[in-house]
Amino acid sequence: MRSLPCLGATLTFAIGACGGGGGGGGGGDDVAPGDAKRLDAAVDITELSGDFTCMGTAWPTTAPDPLSVIGRVTDPVTMANGGGATVELHKASDDALIVMGAAATNGIFAFNLATAGVAPTIYRKATLAGSVDGYTYDPYAPFDGSHAGRGIYAPTPASRDSYYTAAGLANDPAKGTVLVEIFDCLDLQVYGATIEAPGAAKIIYVDDSGAPSGTATSTGSPGIAVVLGAPPGPIAITVHAGSVVFRAWPVTSRANAFVYSPRLP
Repeated sequence: MRSLPCLGATLTFAIGACGGGGGGGGGGDDVAPGDAKRLDAAVDITELSGDFTCMGTAWPTTAPDPLSVIGRVTDPVTMANGGGATVELHKASDDALIVMGAAATNGIFAFNLATAGVAPTIYRKATLAGSVDGYTYDPYAPFDGSHAGRGIYAPTPASRDSYYTAAGLANDPAKGTVLVEIFDCLDLQVYGATIEAPGAAKIIYVDDSGAPSGTATSTGSPGIAVVLGAPPGPIAITVHAGSVVFRAWPVTSRANAFVYSPRLP
């Protein structure tokens, strides 16, 4: 199983560095494990390596009008592109539909979103025949074109179920699955991070090879944790990187759906 892709914050990442990858964040799907385990002078060596200096710094609240919102729809396991998927942008506050369109044959989507100058708090949804509905909750309200590139994971049921098989569980269609990708302030995946998700059936981590592990107790080099059997509704996911506790960000689990939640300090 391949490492999960970078979910680049720019068009270059979404289309280039991520290759066939699902959508926005940082790093790359072929980053070597050692690249994620680096030392930073600002971090005590007894803590996890990484840049956490942006912790607690408020994100900008303004945005250009219109704002270019881009990404790619993919299967997180096979890396197949979701060509032709229906893609929707919604307000996170009330689920109101903002704009809807279709992904291109390579899975890429792009919208010009009216903002009235205010950074919009949104989520993205992809619907594709033969795939589980996918949702992405941006880790902040996107405030410029370089921070509005996030993709959507819409796995086949078999791909989704591979996470449950690794955990020794069966998927419950009344509950959701949430993939959490953990980045530092430089958009590099964090090795050795852990998460909490009260109410979930189980949390598993993706190992250095990119495979889900039923025994790992923290993130491998891809910086990925997967919440299995998450009850529908708001889910409080807490991310720990050593003593660093990441800022909270609202995420909603949905029955029989696959949610992607990139997280930054």
